[in-house]
Amino acid sequence: MQDKKPKRDKRQVAMLLPLSGPRAALGLSMRQAVLLADSGPEITAYDTGGTVEGAVLAARNALKAKSAMILGPVTAEEMTAVAREVAGAIPVVAFSNNAVAR
Repeated sequence: MQDKKPKRDKRQVAMLLPLSGPRAALGLSMRQAVLLADSGPEITAYDTGGTVEGAVLAARNALKAKSAMILGPVTAEEMTAVAREVAGAIPVVAFSNNAVAR
């Protein structure tokens, strides 16, 4: 009997990164690192512009695209707003170093 390969979830993973604005260098560097290491699902980067409003818009766009999960954003303020916007619809793994932000 052959071993069955597990089914892969073909939905995209959304990355919310500051690809423009004052933190663009960080966001572009993080996106490049993911693209170099990517061997799994399709990963789509959404620009937050480094703002709360941009992060909320990026999260909305990720939800509209039926993403399986969101990686990012990078600040606690953005993360709080994204968590409110997503409201548990999909998992969010934030890159914030603020342990008390939720």
